[in-house]
Amino acid sequence: MTSSVISFSKREIHEEIPGMQNAIYRIEPCVSFAEPSILYIEDSFHYKPDIDGNQDRVLVQSAEIAKSIAHMHTTSQIISKPGQCPAVFAIENEKITADELFKKYKPLVDQHLRNQRTWYEALVRLADDDWQQVRKHRMISDIQRTAARELSLEREWLSAVLDEEKNACPFCGTDLLSVDAPICPNCGKVHNPIKLAELEASINKVIAKPMAVK
Repeated sequence: MTSSVISFSKREIHEEIPGMQNAIYRIEPCVSFAEPSILYIEDSFHYKPDIDGNQDRVLVQSAEIAKSIAHMHTTSQIISKPGQCPAVFAIENEKITADELFKKYKPLVDQHLRNQRTWYEALVRLADDDWQQVRKHRMISDIQRTAARELSLEREWLSAVLDEEKNACPFCGTDLLSVDAPICPNCGKVHNPIKLAELEASINKVIAKPMAVK
C-alpha cells in the first residue's frame, strides 16, 4: 500500500527513521501553493531481535511511515505547535496527485495552509523581537526570512549577508573591534593567524633593530 506525504514548505525536507529498510526520506521544496511537493511512501520493514537472538522482520505500513515523517518535521521546527506549524502532512494509504489533493481534500489543505501562515506570522514576530533587542542580522534564521517573504513583508533584518557578520568572531560571535584584529577581544582566540604572524613579525623587527648610538 502506498501513502503520500504532502509538503507546502519552501524548504527541502530531510527526515530519517533509524532502523528502517529505507531510513532517509527527502522531499523537494514546494514550488507554489498550487504545486505542493509529494513524496510517495511504500510499506517497509525493520528487524527486531527475539528472545532466541534471531532477527524477526517486522512490517511497517506506509501510513505509519508517512505520519512519522510529517510529525518529525513539524514538531522539530522552531516555535511549532498544533495550529501553528509547517504545512506538511500525510494522506494515508493513497498515492495522490496534486489535482486529486485539491479536489478531495481541499478543506484539509486549507487548514494546513492556515496553520503554516500562523506559524510564519509567529516566526516574524519572534524575529522582530530579537531584532529590537540586539539588532544583529545573524540572530535571524533563514526560515524567519522565508516567512517574511512568504507574507510579502518588508523588514530591516531580511538581508542575510552583512558587514557586521563578517566582523563577528567565529568562536564566540562577539563583534570584533576591527576586521583586521587577529585575536578576538572577548574570548582571546586567534581567528586570523596570518594577520597575527604578520603582526608578530613586525614587532620582532622593532625589538631586534639596534638602537642608534648618539
